[in-house]
Amino acid sequence: MILARISLFLLMSLLFISSLLPSGFLFGFPVKHFVFLMTFLSLFSIFVNNIKQSINFNSFKLVLYFSLFVILIIFLLITPFLNPNFELPLVLNDFQDIMVTLLYFILLELIFFYNKISYQSFYNRILWTSFYGVFLFCIFKTSLIMAILLGLADYDFIRSTIFPVINYEPVGWAISLVGSRFSFVTLDLLSLMVFLLIVYDWDQLKISKRSRYFFLVFFLISIFAAYSRLLFLLLVVLLFCTYLIKKRYLRFTLILLFSTGIILYNFDLFYTILEHRFFDQSSSDSHRATMVDKLSAHWSKSWILGHGYGAYVPGYARGSEVYNYELQLLSIFMRFGVIPIILCIYLEFSFIVLFLKKPLRSIFFAFVLFNTILFASFTNQYLFSSAANVILVLIYIFTLSKIENNHLKDIKHAIK
Repeated sequence: MILARISLFLLMSLLFISSLLPSGFLFGFPVKHFVFLMTFLSLFSIFVNNIKQSINFNSFKLVLYFSLFVILIIFLLITPFLNPNFELPLVLNDFQDIMVTLLYFILLELIFFYNKISYQSFYNRILWTSFYGVFLFCIFKTSLIMAILLGLADYDFIRSTIFPVINYEPVGWAISLVGSRFSFVTLDLLSLMVFLLIVYDWDQLKISKRSRYFFLVFFLISIFAAYSRLLFLLLVVLLFCTYLIKKRYLRFTLILLFSTGIILYNFDLFYTILEHRFFDQSSSDSHRATMVDKLSAHWSKSWILGHGYGAYVPGYARGSEVYNYELQLLSIFMRFGVIPIILCIYLEFSFIVLFLKKPLRSIFFAFVLFNTILFASFTNQYLFSSAANVILVLIYIFTLSKIENNHLKDIKHAIK
């Protein structure tokens, strides 16, 4: 079916753009929003042309998505009662971000159903698309760094000329080696997740090894330029976890010895980074501690239903124009009460039950990645963004593809 193939192409385009552009805008044009709309319209056309064809993918997923859709709408309607002092622009922005995340998964399921492909094939396409989107993002960031190091441009020039083109300005201040910090938050985390998925399935990937090796170089420069305590910690811990889960003990040992050698050879530099980024952060940490106290106190006033879309604690938001918090997950609990807690518990429980039924290393790996993004959202705004949606989609389809492969192996074994 031509329309189904078009919808698949548009979905891959959406994931590519979400992996590449921080805001989805380019020269003022909303590229991501346009492709998202086109993807939705292509699916609507397929549905109209196949109105008699019943959608028979997992009925529980339909119930779950419909229930979440209804809950989101209900919260939108009752927000004025939960928070009489609500601000409509904040409410609509909050609702839009959360609803789009749900729609990503609905589009994903429908496109998978109409294209009638395997989960493995679907995952290969999604990983390939996300990989090259992130690859180009890392090249873009590295180019900015090299421009500063070579004296071709300074940070102020880049901020006034380049950042308006992408409608996004990363967190930046002077750091050693690369001149300035470039923290793109969710895209940096997405690049780490793609890196880990590539390492995990290194021998089975349909991405050329040359591309992978080049990506590793640009990725490491990019992740250092993000200069994030969280990303530094996650890179080390999750990389070693990946090798241990895959039982690649020799590679684990070699990477450990190589890393130790690099650190000892550049001890002064690493100690300076450690001291500056980890030990000299009392002001930032005390600010987070204050946020925990204020958000928890505000949540306790309405702990069952929360305070609705757009709710915030005056005076303790991160920005004066956009009311968000570094402690995003806690702010979500403050806004929506026990509902997101129940959803998190359900997802955690689903992973555990799935692992008990099919004790696959890949399921445990997906469980680790999923909890990584939850953990990260206790420190910054990592959820309900396009890049975060790509991360969740990757984890979801990765898990299903591994279960499918295991099932096929069981069938072949039974036939033999």
